[in-house]
Formats: sequence, C-alpha cells, structure tokens
Amino acid sequence: MQKDNPLMAVDYSFYDYVTASQSRLAPHLIDGVPDYAYREDFALRKHIKRLPGFYPLAKALTNQYVPLIKQTLNLKCLKVGPSQFSDVYDKAVYCARILGIGIPTVFIDNDPSVINAFTVATEDEAPMICISSGLLERFSEDELLTVIGHECGHIHNEHSVFDLAAQLLIGAIGILPKMNQALTVLSTPLRLSFLSWSRAAEITCDRAGIICSNNKTDSLYAEAKLLFGASQDRNDINIEAIFQQYDSLRGTPVRLIEIESTHPIPARRILAEREFLSSEILYQWRPDWEPPETELLAKKELDDNTAKFVSIAKNGKRKDSK
Repeated sequence: MQKDNPLMAVDYSFYDYVTASQSRLAPHLIDGVPDYAYREDFALRKHIKRLPGFYPLAKALTNQYVPLIKQTLNLKCLKVGPSQFSDVYDKAVYCARILGIGIPTVFIDNDPSVINAFTVATEDEAPMICISSGLLERFSEDELLTVIGHECGHIHNEHSVFDLAAQLLIGAIGILPKMNQALTVLSTPLRLSFLSWSRAAEITCDRAGIICSNNKTDSLYAEAKLLFGASQDRNDINIEAIFQQYDSLRGTPVRLIEIESTHPIPARRILAEREFLSSEILYQWRPDWEPPETELLAKKELDDNTAKFVSIAKNGKRKDSK
C-alpha cells in the first residue's frame, strides 16, 4: 500500500499565501500607510503630491529612469542571490518577510571607499537595493541587517518615486532656457520641501531597520559608525558622548546648515531611534522582544517627541537618560 505523502498536506497556493500575509499585516496599516511611518514623512508626501501635475510627471520620469539604473547596476555590480553572497540575500529575504513586501534584488557595488546603501523602486519595476562594498566590509552582520531593513522601509513606504523625482526635477531647474527665471524663483521652496521630506523619510526607514534587526540597539550603532567612517578595528562607540555632541550643537546657528541636507545628522537620528525603542508600535511588530519597564509611547507621543529632535527649527532638549 502506498504511504501518504506528507507534502500533500502543504498548501502551495500563492493566493492563500498573499491573503494570509495581508491579513497578518493589516493591523499595521493606518489609512494604507505602515503604522511605524513618521508622521511628517506622510504629511509632506501628501503636500508634494497635491502639486498640480506633479505625481504623473514624477512617475513618468522615474519609469524611464529606473530601468537605466537597473541596467547600470547589473552591468557594474555584483548581484546577490541564493548562490552568490547568500548571507546578504538571506537578510533581504528576512526583512522583506517581516515587512510584507516583495523580495528586492540586491547588488553590491565595487567602491570600497564609500559607505552607503540606496533603493530604487517603482510600481512597474521590481525593487532594487544597492549596498556599497565599503559598508559591507565595515559593518557587522547585525548592523548590515538593520541597514537592509532600512532600505526595505523605503520600498514598503513607496518613497522611491518621490526621491528620484526630486533629484530629476530639481536637477533640471536652470537647464530649460525659456523657463529658467520662473523655475529659479520656484526652486528654493521646492528644493527645501523635498529636502525636508527626505529627512523625514529617513526617520521612517530607521524605524523599519529597527523592526527588522536582531537586537534593538543595532541601528543606533550602525548610525554612529557613519560619523567616523566605520573603521574596522574601532567598535568602542559611546552613544552618550554622541548625545553630548547634539547638546553642544542644539543652540547654535550652525545647525541650520543641515537644512540643505537629505539626511538628518546621525545624532538626531539616534535620538529619534531611541524614542522608537520605547514605543508601542515596535513591540506590536516584535512581540518576541521584551519591552522596557516603562510606559510605552503611543503613536502621537512618539511622533511629537521625534519632531523635537528631528526638526531643525525646534531642536528639543533631550532627556539625560532613557
């Protein structure tokens, strides 16, 4: 008599898989947006999207540009997979499953002097993550996981269309002869709006990186490494001393230089991440983690506290300890 095949009991239906995944992640969505997303990120995106004709133009531009980036990465970089840098590939799979997104294609570039990672994705192209060889060399396995989680956060929150459109549109200002004067007048508020959104988007994705990490503090130390180039033989990072750097910066006009930056300074990001470590949302995503023995922050309080540290204008005073 033929024995029953245990594999026959396994449900291979992709539809059932998608339905189960959506059901699991539905409690983490607020009006279709991931609950961990920083409030200012979504608010600024809505504001930019309301610009007449902007979003259709942005999508048209990015849909033309993204295939070129994909071809360039495929030409110049190493594509990871189950049989090529499988440890990196496994991290991408892990983060994608936690956040409920498709598995991105991951490339490693060939410049060891750069410590960077970026994401490219549109509705019409599979998402891609590119990690610099310098970052791969100098970050620990756990730190690399939180970086990949951060980049998956950009995919999860559909940031890429806005990011690429900002680069393309702002870069085009000044090269259109007949409209040069008008575009120059508009360029400053437009540029500053995009830069403000970009900084807010990084806070959202730092939270995604924490959700995907092995340890709650991995993201803090990965962020701190950006301050000194992540020297391989130096891991004795003092987070509290970095906070003291923030204290010395907070009350000076020098901080206004940051208004032209696409990313908040690392000290601000670490302070914002520390707030997220005490939030209800984090432990809803990661019930396997033991929450701190303090009252957890609700969404509004989390974003209010974050704004104090991230806003260039407000520069809130931090607490000495958490």
